[in-house]
Amino acid sequence: MPEGPATIVWNEDEASRLAPQRTFLIFGLRRGGTTSVALAARELGLYLGEQYAVNLEDQEFREFKGVDSIRATIAARNAAHDVWGWKHPQPLRYFETIYDDLRNPRFIFVTRDMTATALGIAKREVMTADAAINDVATVLGRNLALLRQLKRPALFVSYEKLLLRPEAVIREMAGFLGMACDEATCARITGQIVPGRYQPESRYGWRGKLRDTARIWLTS
Repeated sequence: MPEGPATIVWNEDEASRLAPQRTFLIFGLRRGGTTSVALAARELGLYLGEQYAVNLEDQEFREFKGVDSIRATIAARNAAHDVWGWKHPQPLRYFETIYDDLRNPRFIFVTRDMTATALGIAKREVMTADAAINDVATVLGRNLALLRQLKRPALFVSYEKLLLRPEAVIREMAGFLGMACDEATCARITGQIVPGRYQPESRYGWRGKLRDTARIWLTS
């Protein structure tokens, strides 16, 4: 029996999907697989900024210099790019304020096994597993509430599915992004999705101004 879809498309709208201007937010939870999904999106051709950290979070958003600074960044990106996006696992502290600045917002919501996510948070942030699981449940609830409230197009991407069925996930992401994914591109991205720790991007010749960006992503 053929396998079904590897992702879930939610509230899709043809006018939004085909619009020449599209803005994507890649988000989820800390230690939840957003970096691997962001890198796949970037390799498909989605502009995610120039100065990004090892986890592919755009410094203009990651360093949170205030909502006014983020709004200025959005205005600059809108002027320079019809299609662009950014990755930030937990953008809720500023998102409501900047929502109206976004042109045709579309969401890529990354999910991961709750236990693995909580264990990763507990280890990295030195907290108890109980506290981490409560944190995961709270943030997950807030993220879902945001998507329900806005009723905008969203693609649900499972980190586990990305590891198990990378080509299917990448092709479905390309469709949601409105970008092509030929056989060679899909094969190249698929070949880079393997569990492991962050390694220097410069070793592999990938583009990006910060040359210590990740090749491999392990979120636990």
